Amino acid sequence: MKILLLFLSLLVSEPGILFTSPSGVKCRLTARGDGAWRLQSESKPGAGFNDEGAVQALSSFLGETLDDAALPVKQKSGQVITAKSPDGSKAQLLPDGSLVFISASGREVMRINSIDCKAGKTYVTGVLPKGDNVFGLGERLDRLGKAGQKVTLYTSDGWNDSNATYMAIPLFSTTRGGGLFVNSYARSVMDFGESISGGWSIELEDPEFDAYVFATDKIAEVLSGYTRLSGAPGKPEAWNYGPIICRYSPDFSVLKGYRSGMKGDTRFLGRGIVDIIKAHCELASRPTAVILEPWNVNVFSKAPGEVVIADRNADGSLRYLNTEKTDIAVKKVRAEGAEGARMRDQALRDAGEYLNALGIHMMCYMRVGSVLSKDAPGFKPEYLVKADILSGGKVVAENSSLIPDVYGGHINPDITRGRAYEYIDVTNPEAWDWYINTVWKELADCGIEGMKIDFCELMPDDGHEYEGVSVHYRWHNPKVFANAEVHHAYPTFFVSALRKSLEGRVRGGGSFMALARGGGIGSQRNPFMWAGDQLRVFEKLDDQLLAVTNSSISGVPWMTYDMAGYQYAGLKPRPVGVYNRKTNEIDLTRVEAREGEEVVNIRTSSTVPPEMEARVFLRGTAFTTYTPCVQTHGFVMHVYEFDEATREAYRKLMATHAELYPLFGKLADEAVATGLPPVRPLALGWQDDPKACSVEDEFMLGEEYLVAPILTDTDSREVYLPKGKWVEKETGRRFKAPKAGMVLKVKAKPGEIPVYLLQK
Repeated sequence: MKILLLFLSLLVSEPGILFTSPSGVKCRLTARGDGAWRLQSESKPGAGFNDEGAVQALSSFLGETLDDAALPVKQKSGQVITAKSPDGSKAQLLPDGSLVFISASGREVMRINSIDCKAGKTYVTGVLPKGDNVFGLGERLDRLGKAGQKVTLYTSDGWNDSNATYMAIPLFSTTRGGGLFVNSYARSVMDFGESISGGWSIELEDPEFDAYVFATDKIAEVLSGYTRLSGAPGKPEAWNYGPIICRYSPDFSVLKGYRSGMKGDTRFLGRGIVDIIKAHCELASRPTAVILEPWNVNVFSKAPGEVVIADRNADGSLRYLNTEKTDIAVKKVRAEGAEGARMRDQALRDAGEYLNALGIHMMCYMRVGSVLSKDAPGFKPEYLVKADILSGGKVVAENSSLIPDVYGGHINPDITRGRAYEYIDVTNPEAWDWYINTVWKELADCGIEGMKIDFCELMPDDGHEYEGVSVHYRWHNPKVFANAEVHHAYPTFFVSALRKSLEGRVRGGGSFMALARGGGIGSQRNPFMWAGDQLRVFEKLDDQLLAVTNSSISGVPWMTYDMAGYQYAGLKPRPVGVYNRKTNEIDLTRVEAREGEEVVNIRTSSTVPPEMEARVFLRGTAFTTYTPCVQTHGFVMHVYEFDEATREAYRKLMATHAELYPLFGKLADEAVATGLPPVRPLALGWQDDPKACSVEDEFMLGEEYLVAPILTDTDSREVYLPKGKWVEKETGRRFKAPKAGMVLKVKAKPGEIPVYLLQK
């Protein structure tokens, strides 16, 4: 015992405990209320404790005041140092340097064994007793329970890789009730028993540890604590619940009218906005919003002049940054004249007026941070993010506004490695004022009430090297990202600020819908998120469901996805023609571009059997019906292209979804107040039931509806009902499940879904 105490330097003081871990890291533990305790370490001896973590950085950026003051604690000294929070929870420092957290009910819910810092990284270990399950970590497509799994928390465009994520939230809860939130946007790896038996570990790419331990009995209380720290979920407008329809070009490139000269399989071609809306209305499922993806949202006319663009390689490909070369070549060309730009602008306004007359809301598409219009009056080059770009350790672009795609990981097939993008500098108040009051004022005047915000995983971290390339930013105000890694923080800061700035400024005075793909700590502020481009196959339906349930139990209640998938798999799409961007025409007689043409290939997966795609579509749509947002998009067959039986099943599902709008609104209020999500894994309601905690293909909508989708190419499944009295929604049959729960064998055709109502 004496030997162990030589490694411990204890100082008992108000309002918390200062101690030095056995590895020599100085730490501080303070109580925050609601069962929350903040645990911090120094980055190096004598550096002190940095109180500006991720949630503090976001709150400060948004001009908010975070109530996060340390509370006085009652302390008792001895071989075990005990601190008791006013909320009744306790923290104990043991002689071996480990920390034990006890809930107000007297239950040990979290034990941390060690904290160490080496080579700029922090390593933390803890105890995971046998039988405990773990939940959280953001949008995950692989599993709900994390026990026995190692997870990397870093966003990348996984493109159907179930191990990748678009939204990393370093928060986890256990079935014992406790939880831990790492207050950092940095990359981390969390291991819950894959490498070590009976324990968990965190490897954090941050030289200091800043975390909140929630010493509570319920997972729901962990979510409430996280919400209190990182911001209340924003409340959606009623129209956000959908159906929201979105298509790639050329379908939304014209306001109305079928295209001429269509031959062969044209399932992805030939309709304008008017035709698509009419087709939906014939199904009695008028969309609440339309996303005009391919439209140019630059509403300001370009005056003729010179602009700088990327040069091209010998093969014609764009050359923004090539890691095999050490230069960024540019050339000057004439910009497009004002007349053509005005024609596009008027078409956008016409679409807005048409949709508004029907009571349909208009959204458009953008890349995260996109400046949208450098042609707007008052634009200054210093409004763009600037950085020095290094390749092979050498500066190849100094103070450049072109930020290369070096995020690492997986690559979306829609983009080309080596591209670079311009971003608005969110740290520059003058730039943001111009962005909101000039560019976005004009867009709002056109009738745009929301944006689908893509590629939130692209922006590189400051200084992180990938394939020899690194980016070193020159922010207008470097303090904004001084304690927030850019890769995860920038998209969260941008989307949050955009939604807050446009609150009440869109048509009708409502909230702006920011439908974003990706983010990090604080993303729950912005309904909705979407889970990226998933394939339309049975094997990926569970990925879409898991994206929602994993996000929900990570403090992000607003996750959706492309209903029943974005693109069919099994066969590669084949080109069937070319679409000319300038003339807005399609030529199905060829698939190659002519010299000087600006065209894109039109692709189709027409060899996929429609009846197979219909089955996948209906199974995916069925469980989407019981989630708060219906959003459809992609290179797939759409409902009006299926047979009458499929269309009729869709009508019924959308009618059911519409009936749930009042419930969605009620659950949204609850989410704002408590952080409790509308869509809830069974573990949230029955965390003491091991069987309920192991079920990953069922969910609760609120406290009443248990939804058990069929996710395979069958017409039956087993349904687990936890303890309680249940009524089968379709038949009215009643069941009384004992404490151990009960299993039912049920059948449901495509378009049908087993749903059970819990009786109070």
